[in-house]
Amino acid sequence: MDQNLFTVGETRKIERFCIKTLSITEYDLMLRAGNALINYIKQVFPDKKVIQVVCGSGNNGGDGYTVARLLLENGKRVSCYEGKEPTQESAKKARNELIASGLNPQSFTTLMIQKDALIIDALLGIGCHKPVQGIYLDIINKINESGESILSADIPSGLCADTGKPLGSCIEQAHVLSFITKKLGTVIGDAGKIIHKLTLDTLEISDELLQQIRPSYYVIEKTVLDKVSKKRDSNAYKNQFGHVLLVGGDSGYGGAIILAAKAASQSGVGLVSVYTKKDHKEPLLTHCPDCMIHDEGSDLKALIEKATAIIIGPGLGLSDWSKTCLTDILESSKPLVCDADAITLLAEKAIFPKKDNLIVTPHEGEAKRLVGEDHDNRYAMLAALVKKTGATVILKGQNTLIKEEDETFICTKGNPGLATAGTGDVLAGMIGGFLAQGYSPLIASKAGVYLHAVCGDACSEAYSERSMTAADLVVMMKTMF
Repeated sequence: MDQNLFTVGETRKIERFCIKTLSITEYDLMLRAGNALINYIKQVFPDKKVIQVVCGSGNNGGDGYTVARLLLENGKRVSCYEGKEPTQESAKKARNELIASGLNPQSFTTLMIQKDALIIDALLGIGCHKPVQGIYLDIINKINESGESILSADIPSGLCADTGKPLGSCIEQAHVLSFITKKLGTVIGDAGKIIHKLTLDTLEISDELLQQIRPSYYVIEKTVLDKVSKKRDSNAYKNQFGHVLLVGGDSGYGGAIILAAKAASQSGVGLVSVYTKKDHKEPLLTHCPDCMIHDEGSDLKALIEKATAIIIGPGLGLSDWSKTCLTDILESSKPLVCDADAITLLAEKAIFPKKDNLIVTPHEGEAKRLVGEDHDNRYAMLAALVKKTGATVILKGQNTLIKEEDETFICTKGNPGLATAGTGDVLAGMIGGFLAQGYSPLIASKAGVYLHAVCGDACSEAYSERSMTAADLVVMMKTMF
């Protein structure tokens, strides 16, 4: 099952819904957060003798005051530091309770991080969206430079909860205990290299309640591969598993169609046909003897009729032959993956086939050509692509995104070694192979993107990010099912 991710707005909506439904207060949630932090400390940092808590002026700071009080009540050696006094009523109450317990918060300016201390970061919560400045910047830098263990309440201070990008500077290499929901920004962007360990605590809120608010984002999980690798009947035959047709490989671009064909043939599809230029027929027969190879002398429309899904784009080029191939394919109702040069040709047409079984796989440059304009971020670009094409869209890059209608799926696997020639062709082959087997465009896209990414991670470990190639991904596919 895919992992739910929530924006700041969606998280606020859930908080309000839970407060109303459970007849509790904001301060009650703060108490639950404090207890969750205590439990985490007991499990992960049981031997820490010195704990220093830094609190901001918002509700995140209120979580800090609360855990400081609970630590004090548990007999821990704890100190608490603040800048401005809290502005939120719940946080004010938490601070007053701390003082009543006998611990007065000290000024940020007095903070001296002690050796082997646990730092609890409760400076800036998910509402932070402006660059970190002033004393907060100084405190964040001091904590990062200390090298001591850090536990962040809900999110590392200074990390944008919606984008996963530092707001100038942020707490780094912390254990993060996320409350109620897992925030989008703790998974995407730079979060993977900023956060040491991410843990979710739902603060005793039931799954039934949490499911009342539908998230817009999901992380693709390994279980998607189970959906495309079910055990086959002992009496199965090849025609049961689909027939994918690959179209591409204009003169001088034979490598792309070879890579795509090899990837498709290892996806589990029953039959693979390739329509390409005559120059590439012999190399394809050599490298892909399990595929049926046809050159431009063959009847493309007849091949289309036999296929259960089509991939067009790898090495397609922009020639008249390329344009004719695309035109013939767009006249068909068969499930279709449009990749690489096929996307450029679609952009030139500025008319998109209204097919509910169409997948387009642009990188950001191709995406800009498709929508005809730039956007502030990848999510806005993705939404514009779906609106314009009506397709299932895969926006390739760091944290590859897949969007169909109002749901967005994020791949957190993969590495920079995938930024090399031919890897996109392999991805197209994987997706088209799954599509031809009868899987929906969304399942085929998710499975292909996830498989591609984990093959990339396996290649980077076996070889290196610098030396791995697209052909290595195809070899690694055999180990993933």
